[in-house]
Amino acid sequence: MNAAYDLQAVRCSYAGNPVLNLSSVTVKAGCITTIIGPNGAGKSTLLNVLAFLKTYDSGELKFFGQTVS
Repeated sequence: MNAAYDLQAVRCSYAGNPVLNLSSVTVKAGCITTIIGPNGAGKSTLLNVLAFLKTYDSGELKFFGQTVS
């Protein structure tokens, strides 16, 4: 199966405070994926990045092989 999302070294911050720091994440197309973690772990930030509602500070995000900036 193809990767729907491929994130490499993606980092996000709010007001200078880091809230998301991912080294490598791949989400496969056609699969159910869960995101779990404690409060403040960056789950909502990750979902906002994946929905293209929040820009990331650094790294690379690909959506079905196309780089998203």
